Amino acid sequence: MSNMKTPRAASKIYIYGIIMASVLVWALSFPFIKIGLDHVSPFMLGMLRSVISAVVIGVVAFILYGPAMFRRSPRDWLLLFALGLTAVAIPNVLQNIGMQYTSASIASIIQCSGPVFTIVMAALFLKERLTPIKTIGIILAMTGVFFILTGGRFDFSGSGFYGNLLQLITAFSYSISGILGKMTLNSQKYEPLELVALYVMTGGLMLALSTPFFAISEIASLGAVSLSGWGAILFLSLLPSALAYVWWYKALDTMEISRLTFFVYLIPVESTIISHFWLGDEITWFTVLFGFVTVAGVAIAQWQKPAALKKRPVT
Repeated sequence: MSNMKTPRAASKIYIYGIIMASVLVWALSFPFIKIGLDHVSPFMLGMLRSVISAVVIGVVAFILYGPAMFRRSPRDWLLLFALGLTAVAIPNVLQNIGMQYTSASIASIIQCSGPVFTIVMAALFLKERLTPIKTIGIILAMTGVFFILTGGRFDFSGSGFYGNLLQLITAFSYSISGILGKMTLNSQKYEPLELVALYVMTGGLMLALSTPFFAISEIASLGAVSLSGWGAILFLSLLPSALAYVWWYKALDTMEISRLTFFVYLIPVESTIISHFWLGDEITWFTVLFGFVTVAGVAIAQWQKPAALKKRPVT
């Protein structure tokens, strides 16, 4: 009897292992962005990260699905480019710009609010029911975000507010992509990994084509980027933007999204702790209190019918 349980137990340990690895990688992405920004501009970091991850995950998807993955109608490609814009191009650049003016821990907490926007937009555009519990969660989460956004001083100016606001816009952009992704997956035309690969490639392509307008002068100086700079760039490209998604979707094959949601809430917690000990980010009672309010509000808002809230974790 024990021999029959061993493979099942080993499989469960493996699944939880890759889930925790994904969460840790996404939490680490915030301090690694800080390190990358010490070496290249926000646009260049976003472009390199997107292009490298597009190549890696594109090759994996091509091996799995073949050239048929590219045979899409013009309408499908329009939707894929919209996904690439809202899930890759816009958030990658705005997040990097904002991270110049705020801490990694604060950025991770603000971006945790993304699912709240998804719930509101799902109610508006997908006609999903907005229950009283969801409404309470939304109000609670937005209260926490408001206080973190303004630093508790109701100050709507200064570089700190600007950086935090860009993190909020990033979360909103991810939420738009979540709605578009849900609509696309509902069409039954794509496997999840196939869809991710296609929109990562379209997002990477858009940033690559934009380079002559925003960062052409940096191309020649890339050879002077230190090993630590390239290490941060490669980490962001290969792990949170590529491998972590492969792990995550593998876990989704064997576990309900409702059970996975809990682990997503660990991202801002882990990122805050890592940033404190690694980058010296200050952890104040204010950050802990309203960070908890934000995460608790998101959790309450997602409490009912979590399977309808498949969301893209923040990177």
